[in-house]
Amino acid sequence: MRKGLIVVNIAGLAFTAALVVVFVRWKRQHVGAPTIPAPPASAAAPPARSETTRPLQLADPAHVDVLDAYAAAKAAALEIQPGAELFGISATGLSHGTLDLSGPGPSLLFQFDHAGVADGGARVKRHVAVEVKAGGLRITSVEGAMLAGTPEGRSLAALDEPACPSRKAWATAVESGVPEDATATLLLRGGDGRLVWSLYLPRYPLKHREIDARTCELVQTLP
Repeated sequence: MRKGLIVVNIAGLAFTAALVVVFVRWKRQHVGAPTIPAPPASAAAPPARSETTRPLQLADPAHVDVLDAYAAAKAAALEIQPGAELFGISATGLSHGTLDLSGPGPSLLFQFDHAGVADGGARVKRHVAVEVKAGGLRITSVEGAMLAGTPEGRSLAALDEPACPSRKAWATAVESGVPEDATATLLLRGGDGRLVWSLYLPRYPLKHREIDARTCELVQTLP
């Protein structure tokens, strides 16, 4: 079974090192403190990193559907980096299909990537992570050089937009046998040419579900 949050595949050792710092910092705050060895140092120029916030008015911070904040998160990412494409979504502490973002605990993170060419012809990549909080969005941007010949990551943009609310995805999971009162982690990924919500339940390791992120139909049940 594939477990855990989406690990960002950023090309270039210097850029990867910065991204690991960003993501480990986020996971320590919200998920735990995993031990991830730091990549070896690189002679390349250090990546540029910045943080900013944007206001966001949530109708009900205690019951946030993942798609309630998607449009605002995407708009914020595109403001920081025009042309950025969806790379992944992760929601931890999902209960009854929603997240309680009114306090510490559950978390919601949207990730976007953009690859381009800087002055002088160097290939660069920018990763924009948008974390949803009760009072707004916290946006972290990391930009650095890409090594020649490295892959550019797994953009989900070609698979259209997620259209299945987490509430409906949860209802599908419950109909398939997932305990209604369980707490889960919900990840967005690309699978077999379509967007898929991957649902992981820490207390029920045999209840992993994959649900079509556009139609809300059950894709498969995985042990």
